[in-house]
Amino acid sequence: MPDFWKNKKILAYIALAHHTRFITPVMEKMADQGAVIRYIVGQGERSQEITAINLGLEYRHVFDYITDKDTAEVQENYRLLRDAFIHGLKNSFLFNTSPVTVIDKTIHATAMEYVGFKNLIKKEKPDLCVALHELNRWGKMFAFWAKKQHVPVITFQEGLYYGLNFGYTGHVQNSTLNLVWGRRLKKMLTDFEAPADRIVPVGNTHLSRELANQKKNRVREKKRKQYNCTDGFVVLLLFSGEIPQIQELHPLFEAVAASENKHLFIKFHPSAKFTQVREWISLIPDHCKSSIQSFYEDENFYDLISMSDICTLVQTSTTGLEALFFGKPLVILDVDMHSRMPSSFEEFKVAVKMTPEAFGNALKENHGFTRLFDKKHVQQYLKNELSG
Repeated sequence: MPDFWKNKKILAYIALAHHTRFITPVMEKMADQGAVIRYIVGQGERSQEITAINLGLEYRHVFDYITDKDTAEVQENYRLLRDAFIHGLKNSFLFNTSPVTVIDKTIHATAMEYVGFKNLIKKEKPDLCVALHELNRWGKMFAFWAKKQHVPVITFQEGLYYGLNFGYTGHVQNSTLNLVWGRRLKKMLTDFEAPADRIVPVGNTHLSRELANQKKNRVREKKRKQYNCTDGFVVLLLFSGEIPQIQELHPLFEAVAASENKHLFIKFHPSAKFTQVREWISLIPDHCKSSIQSFYEDENFYDLISMSDICTLVQTSTTGLEALFFGKPLVILDVDMHSRMPSSFEEFKVAVKMTPEAFGNALKENHGFTRLFDKKHVQQYLKNELSG
């Protein structure tokens, strides 16, 4: 059916830039086959409009679909939400972590979005709606109103999905289909009440293309030349949203600084606060700084994975799977973190857990890290996580 998508209208909700890598390849493929794509953004403390602007995507804001006629409905929704949150603000530490003014602004934005998504579907009359998932308020409301108006909805898998699995209950509540990467995740979601017939393992939507582009464009060679580490051994340290106490990593810093031709590159997660990142970097010992390069939003982490010889994490993260897909040895650094999330990397024997001191000593001794990993275990792991 070569003309199936011709003139079909697809609404795709997008948010943060690192989320769009799952959606835009699919939308581009559909556009090549004649589909009409409309990107939609919502209201957030971290501007979703900036994502669309930076990526050069033509977009509409959900607020564009609210008029003065909707004022009474918005205000009623706001009142209901406010009344529901009052008790939580008084008694729940979770809500007390944010200023009341921010919570109030978020509640009012939600009241507007609820009406805006309803009007969006009615006005645009799409043939298909696409969102990353239903785990945030925007994806949930978007999928809800699409379902209410009999429009099919496709959602995707965002990452590895680890931690408190019951948090994913209702993940496939309104979606017509949830396209996941592999069999393991389908089983996990169905174990937590998701409908098995609506979860389809299809593989990853972007990793194969990313790896092919990296090889085609010789990114590894170019980046290592750019950062003057062509003949060196490059360690990539990838952080999640939480940043560990810098003292925990001093043994690693010292080892890299004392080792000949060793380089440490640190990539901070986009959700980390810039002021916190800047302060953390300033605390790196002066005599170690020449061997350490850090990045916040100014370098593509796939490029960094390509140029590295080994990848390290301090917490479970999807980047660990991506590093393994790129063929990099993976080490989990045993440091003290506030949030403790279970890691399947060691369980499946595709990563080694080491203290920063032990890892630093291994670097100084020119340890052959690849011999710690069984390729068969890695291949089986990737097969379970990434194949349909």
